[in-house]
Amino acid sequence: MMILACSALTAAQGEVSLRPIFKSGDENRYTISAIVDTNVTPSGSPGLRGSSRRELNATVLIRTVSVSETGEADLEALVEALSFNSTSNIGGSQPPINNHASGKTIRLKLSPTGLLSKCTVPQSQAYQILLDFILSLARWYPTGEIAVGESWQSDGHGPLYSAELSPISKRSTTLYKLASVEKGTASIEGAVTLSSNGTSAVNPGASAADVGMIGSGRGTVHFEVDLATGRVLNAITESQIEGNIANTQPSDGVKPEHRTGSLVEIAKFSIKLVK
Repeated sequence: MMILACSALTAAQGEVSLRPIFKSGDENRYTISAIVDTNVTPSGSPGLRGSSRRELNATVLIRTVSVSETGEADLEALVEALSFNSTSNIGGSQPPINNHASGKTIRLKLSPTGLLSKCTVPQSQAYQILLDFILSLARWYPTGEIAVGESWQSDGHGPLYSAELSPISKRSTTLYKLASVEKGTASIEGAVTLSSNGTSAVNPGASAADVGMIGSGRGTVHFEVDLATGRVLNAITESQIEGNIANTQPSDGVKPEHRTGSLVEIAKFSIKLVK
């Protein structure tokens, strides 16, 4: 894949470079799926309750348009198929969101270090999620060559993630390890650490309100890279975060009403090369 192209295995040292290599004209088609379920149960009376489910499925053709002399990559992602559904009764029933059309493109430029320098994306939450996925795929790798059994750490929720799918804010880091290299395929494992200590606008009552949350969680990552072609073959991230949330609102002009709840969020993200 142009996003995750890898250099060949260094036979003498048994090391591999996972740094992206972009080549003009490269095209790769991927299927992407993501689902995040968030559930809140009351802790006492009155308490907070609600649920949210956001699910995205897409087929995306990613093409490297050009690469500058300084290594800046100009990429185009054509969304060939797209389904995005979002339902929530956190703060009252809300109609499903499922009106995001396929056939549009995302255009972006990435610096040699994987930072976004320029971007054009359709005005759509689903397309913003896909942009997040492309950017996260370009940032997980270590800075230098690495051997089997060695580890490195990176900010972020694995190699495929978007915060747009969750109603709560959180911080995440992933500890990666090159687990094996066999028959030209590099297998990478990861352990995700999640934490939340702040406010999120999850609308727990009849009107919008910030909810404070303290929570933590963990997850796992597994993906494979074909070293001969420099493409990611597949990747899966699964995680769960749990915590306590609280909100205080005025009640009939008498005194503030303090409500609490317990939150559990389960997420799964996956990508697979289909061409």
